[in-house]
Amino acid sequence: MNREAKILVKKAKKLEASGKFADAITAYEAALSKSPQNPDIIFALGNVAKKMDALPIAEQMFRTVYGLLPDSLEAATNLALVISGQDRPDEAIELFQALLATNPEHAGTWINLANTVLLKGDIENAEIFYREALRLKPGSVEALTNLAEIYTQKEDLDQALSYFDKALKRDKGNPIIRFNRSQVLLSQGNLKDGWREMDFGSQNRKDRKTQYHHKLKRWNGEDLAGKKILISCEQGIGDQVRLLHCLQDVSEMADKVVLEIDPRLVPILTRTYPDVEVRPFNTEKVANIASYHYDWPVNELDYASNALNLFKYFRVDLESFDREIPTFKPDPNLQEQWKMRIQGSNEDFKLGICWRGGKRSLQRDIHYADIVEWGPILNTADVKIYSLMYDDCADEIARAEDTFGCKIITFDDLDYRSDLEQVFALTNQMDIVIAANTSPASFAGVLGIPTYILNRDRGWNSLGQDYMPMVPAIKLIIQQEKGNWEPVIQEAADILQKTISQK
Repeated sequence: MNREAKILVKKAKKLEASGKFADAITAYEAALSKSPQNPDIIFALGNVAKKMDALPIAEQMFRTVYGLLPDSLEAATNLALVISGQDRPDEAIELFQALLATNPEHAGTWINLANTVLLKGDIENAEIFYREALRLKPGSVEALTNLAEIYTQKEDLDQALSYFDKALKRDKGNPIIRFNRSQVLLSQGNLKDGWREMDFGSQNRKDRKTQYHHKLKRWNGEDLAGKKILISCEQGIGDQVRLLHCLQDVSEMADKVVLEIDPRLVPILTRTYPDVEVRPFNTEKVANIASYHYDWPVNELDYASNALNLFKYFRVDLESFDREIPTFKPDPNLQEQWKMRIQGSNEDFKLGICWRGGKRSLQRDIHYADIVEWGPILNTADVKIYSLMYDDCADEIARAEDTFGCKIITFDDLDYRSDLEQVFALTNQMDIVIAANTSPASFAGVLGIPTYILNRDRGWNSLGQDYMPMVPAIKLIIQQEKGNWEPVIQEAADILQKTISQK
């Protein structure tokens, strides 16, 4: 690499470190023009493309490097990882196996192979490969934590905790390990330690960093009498509505509570919590940092806290979840409009369904039963079925209707993703909701509608129960055999039939 190229690469690295990826690519490309076919520069371009989630471009870059350096383990590994990231696990597995043929003692490749087969739901082989990595590299933090995750999926929580504890002995301050360990503790019902670990992990993990542009002191359990506090809701919109269980507690203690939340939720939460000032958050995400900005006098308040932090003080055991909390209050005029709109089916039993989330990948899809597996539910007599899906699923609905001879009702003039005022009003007309673990299920639950989530595993939100204590209207139906949805679907269908007969 000549001097001009080195200067441009140095500039590009600084831009990349500051999250200015587009400018970094321009600088790397300029460096490449000064040093054509330089594998280090091409590799750097691949890394930036990967950070931008431009995986096809990253694949192209890593393929070029692999062609130039066919013996490079790093180039081959990164190529396999971006292939896997594009939901082509079989290709990635083949490449990892080729690497192991020449590098059988490389623990990192065994871990990558395990991660990839896990995308296909193959827990058994993933565990074998993680154990091989641990044999080759005793004390490997990555292998230990991944084995802990395997046992979490198996719901062998004591064993999972044991592996997390071993990992923490090697890397005591690792916030990701502590965050994941917190989920096991919460699943065991150990709320005191679980909330503490989750809070530490949330505050310190770099892959999910949040920056608030205010100067407020973080609330750590101080007396709120005569004080004003800002509560911030993070994560996805389904998480936001579930994490409001403690809002009433804070409202009763503080002189003033300001809640900042997704703009789509502001109207319904203003009605639901009239004593709380509800504001839309103003956030942007740059280089994995979610930044919250304020164009109102936020610093007139005394404290700030995210919603998750409140649980550490107000929900120290399962009994503390027993307090009554408000159900969400949709717009009464919109409710009346939806009631009139589906008036012809007012005497019919109304079922809302949502069979998957909006983001698709192999890793996500193993948590969802395909719509054509929902036969026992969709074939139920004397029920009107309403889709609560929020993305384009017309082909899936057509396939289900053709397969089962059912009718799944959708409303083409409703924006299910953005117009949540309408969505809540429609959802509130349902007698029951059966869904995957998605935001429509959370919306139904906070409306107080009996909601049944079909889940691959129990998840930490259940706190070890068969329902969600944060949203008691949500009950869980869990796979007993990984990958087998048939008993789950049948149980949901039986519940549906029983509910109809009792109406």
